[in-house]
Amino acid sequence: MTRIVALALVSALLIAGCETPKAPGIAEPLAVNVNQPILEDAIEASLKARDWKIIEHTGGRYVAKIDARDDRPVIISITYDARTYGINYVDDGANAYGSRNSKVQSAYKRWIDLLHKDIETRLRRS
Repeated sequence: MTRIVALALVSALLIAGCETPKAPGIAEPLAVNVNQPILEDAIEASLKARDWKIIEHTGGRYVAKIDARDDRPVIISITYDARTYGINYVDDGANAYGSRNSKVQSAYKRWIDLLHKDIETRLRRS
């Protein structure tokens, strides 16, 4: 019986180790009380300052991309409303986040952390 439990535990650990990690995201309540145009200006200016290209903007959502070092674009979405905003990973082509060959994974968290800090700084200045 002990062998079966040990085997099941090892199997579960191996399966968990094979899963692709989920890309980190940011979900933040707004630190300051701002209206939608000010928030949109802060998001757009921060994206442009960090070389992200806005590829879509619909009410409450931006989609932006940046060209990664391996020439595959990384795509994120920024969703927002009157109280919160969030930065979420969307795609990076065939070089999926967390895959063994991914060069994106190490830089991605830094990219969104810097973007988040830029947005917060711009909002505090408004």
